[in-house]
Amino acid sequence: RQRRVTMPVRKQDAHRALELLEDYHTRLTKPQDRPLKTAIERVIRIFKSRLFQALLDIQEFYETTLLDDSKTSHEKTLETLRIASKWERDNPPVSNNQPKPPEPYSPPKVNMSTPEDDL
Repeated sequence: RQRRVTMPVRKQDAHRALELLEDYHTRLTKPQDRPLKTAIERVIRIFKSRLFQALLDIQEFYETTLLDDSKTSHEKTLETLRIASKWERDNPPVSNNQPKPPEPYSPPKVNMSTPEDDL
């Protein structure tokens, strides 16, 4: 029997938390609130990031598909392929503001010609 592992945050809970955070942010109007307001803006940006959304989507997929004992292995496979295709289609490549992956190593080209070749 497979042990069920559940993750504590659900996608709808995350959206509600964002709404509450944004509401709190708008109520910060005093000059002394500025550092807190700036810090909350940073949290909101992170919260909205694609990575965070992807993690929530993966968590939701894990809980509703892979942990569902009523689904057969074949059904889980089909749903996994469907969600992979959706994510490939919906998520464009890395944007310019994210670091590029390192270039693969290629050894320097060595000139193998001899002085006689130049004659």
